[in-house]
Amino acid sequence: MRRTLSLLVVFLVTLFGFSQGVEYRIVESIRNGNMMMLRKAYMEGGDSVQTPFLKPFSEYLIAHSGHQSRQAVEMGDFLLEKYHSELIETEMLPYVVRMLSEDFTLLGDYRGAATLLDDYNEYYRQSGAVLFEHSEEVARLYDVLADVGGFQVEKPQKKVVIPLKYDSLSTISVEVRAGRQHFDAFLSTGVDVNYMSKDMAESLNARILTDEDADEALVFAIVDSLWMGEILYRNIPFCIVERLDEDNDFDGNVAVGQCLLSNSVLLGLEEVQFDWGNRQMVVPERYSLKPGNALQLWRSIDGPLQSSFYDIEHHEEIVATIDTGIDTGIITSQYLNRHRHLCEQQKTGNVLCSDSVGGEELLPSCPVPIRVRVGANVLELNQMRMERGVGQFLGYGDLVLGLPALFQLGSLTLNFKDMWLMLQ
Repeated sequence: MRRTLSLLVVFLVTLFGFSQGVEYRIVESIRNGNMMMLRKAYMEGGDSVQTPFLKPFSEYLIAHSGHQSRQAVEMGDFLLEKYHSELIETEMLPYVVRMLSEDFTLLGDYRGAATLLDDYNEYYRQSGAVLFEHSEEVARLYDVLADVGGFQVEKPQKKVVIPLKYDSLSTISVEVRAGRQHFDAFLSTGVDVNYMSKDMAESLNARILTDEDADEALVFAIVDSLWMGEILYRNIPFCIVERLDEDNDFDGNVAVGQCLLSNSVLLGLEEVQFDWGNRQMVVPERYSLKPGNALQLWRSIDGPLQSSFYDIEHHEEIVATIDTGIDTGIITSQYLNRHRHLCEQQKTGNVLCSDSVGGEELLPSCPVPIRVRVGANVLELNQMRMERGVGQFLGYGDLVLGLPALFQLGSLTLNFKDMWLMLQ
């Protein structure tokens, strides 16, 4: 995705010739995946944007990342109709189609999402290409969800308190119930797809949608009802994973629970408050008003939840992914490319880090702590791991903040109504 955004920058600068001013700031914000800076630049100078394609494209990204699905659908449809050739030339068409299909689903229009993907799957098929990896399986998932009434969240009109389980800084989980079965599910804000092992899906009599015998097919399943405390999820989709090799991001042979719930189960709750000291997740009866010192929250182009923090050492705003499903912190290649001295100073051995779905990897540790300002607080990010190579954490910004960083302060509030977060 980052390569595509770089192509977008080259395309716009070459075609329209700007190299400074508000339009350049907007394009740089898009390239860096900093939706907060994009919003700020556009609000300050959007009226002066002269590039025809850049204005609606910026408005679409702001709406999509800000969880403003209705506005995103309207602007996405406009983009596809009026700027189809520009989207093709910048190689952004598959990404806009994918994001727009997600916006349809957030409005409950799964048929619209399926139709959009079907149309563009056919468009790319005619030229011997694919829209994006597994786009046909995703289209089928949306079609089936449309048939059964879509993914739904039912929350009682009162405060809901859900106990959190964790024995270390490794992972957090919640107890869920499907039918008569009670089991633990990992909870990760760093992914936007739910995962479940094949054995678990079969034990729950989940509806498995795709052909498991097809080569490299992505297998989806739908669980008709799942309870998390007093919150009921209907027709909740999962990606089925089992015995994936070490080169894959996820491993179906998870040690505990065999189930991972992503940020997709949180978006429909309007607000969640992680109270680390009391080991609980609170879903308030009504979402809170935005505090003056709250930080902007957004959905990245690739799905994780992100915010912007101030890097004290390097005097810059950086993008960090908030991930409750990882036992460490990650410095991505995007950050290391700007601060190569960290790589040159690194002399310690590799350290094992793991994520909430069983994946493990040896990563070099950073030689110095990174300090970031969060409102009036300062986070000391010690023992951060440096991404090995380029590519694994594309789309995750500069840093991935796992549980060790999040646990430094007493609570984490994620508000999805007005898209803000608080660490305090």
